[in-house]
Amino acid sequence: LSVYVGSDDSRLTGIFRTRDGGQTFEHLMPGSVTDIEVSWSRPLEVYAVVGGRILRTRDGGNSWQILESPSGGTVTRLRMALSEDVLYAVTAASGSHISRDAGATWQSVGGLPRDDIRDIAIHPVHAMTAYAATGSGIYSLNAPRSADGPTEPWTPTPPDTTSVPEVPHLPETTKLHVPY
Repeated sequence: LSVYVGSDDSRLTGIFRTRDGGQTFEHLMPGSVTDIEVSWSRPLEVYAVVGGRILRTRDGGNSWQILESPSGGTVTRLRMALSEDVLYAVTAASGSHISRDAGATWQSVGGLPRDDIRDIAIHPVHAMTAYAATGSGIYSLNAPRSADGPTEPWTPTPPDTTSVPEVPHLPETTKLHVPY
């Protein structure tokens, strides 16, 4: 079992991997890491946001490929659906984006306040349903499976939500848990 850890601490940055329960760590790559997502069914496939760019490995971290960033922007958050070909990304300049092909192409999704997207959680059963935590509340998205048609914008859910710090991942539940 491999565990991947990312750091953006100025003293020690990069992606690290442990295969022995945290006794030792290998430094796989330098850089400021803001997110890591490991595939649920393909444990050697890992996505990471390093220096604002999306990187992917399919060999457990021995080699990395830089993926095209959505709208060429600096990526701040990345989430992988359980279906694994569906990715959600947040960029500093252009808001939220969805990829239905493991990051090969991206589609912009409007409706979120661009400067205050804190996190995204994906429904564990319905990969095209996601929730976003922002400084102005929680938003939901029900994207179509095909990129052929337009994606409806995020909508406030419910309209009277208050500011939340972060949306945690939804591991094995269909309920959204929001810490206050």
